[in-house]
Amino acid sequence: MQADFDSFKELMFLVYQCEQEAAQYRALPHRYGDMVLYAAEVHMLRDIDRAGVTTVSEIAEKNGCSKSAASQLISRLYKKGLIQKLNDDQNRRKVLITLSDTGKQINAIHEKMDVDIYHKHWDVLGSLTQEEIDRFSMFFKQLRAEYARMSKEAQEEAKQNASGVPQDRSRTDP
Repeated sequence: MQADFDSFKELMFLVYQCEQEAAQYRALPHRYGDMVLYAAEVHMLRDIDRAGVTTVSEIAEKNGCSKSAASQLISRLYKKGLIQKLNDDQNRRKVLITLSDTGKQINAIHEKMDVDIYHKHWDVLGSLTQEEIDRFSMFFKQLRAEYARMSKEAQEEAKQNASGVPQDRSRTDP
């Protein structure tokens, strides 16, 4: 049986509300051992840890942000003693980034906190069947892909608007 559109709109509104609550939670600083960090900082530590050794450009690309934004965040992490900057033996201009011992400790605390949060979600949603979880997963993957498509389209439109090139809105995509 297919759901009616009003029920679907209500579901999408709930998804939006969850996203808003999650964004508010992520915007707050949290304690990781002796340090207080923002989500962007600990998520960058996670990304650096997963890469092992990386560069500002690679981090910017992975996070979909500018090199300048990534560089500013990396500088903050460096000042806090959470990362190390290394020289690349093959390219002197290239700076390699890796976690310091303290950064590794903070990242481990963050990973444990994530697991604790997942357990709290599991306490609420653990009664779902595997089929229901698979359907939720498929729904969110499709929703994410659609938002990625819309975001890319909006970015392209913003670039065109900034360049002053008029857009042909009469054309339709095949």
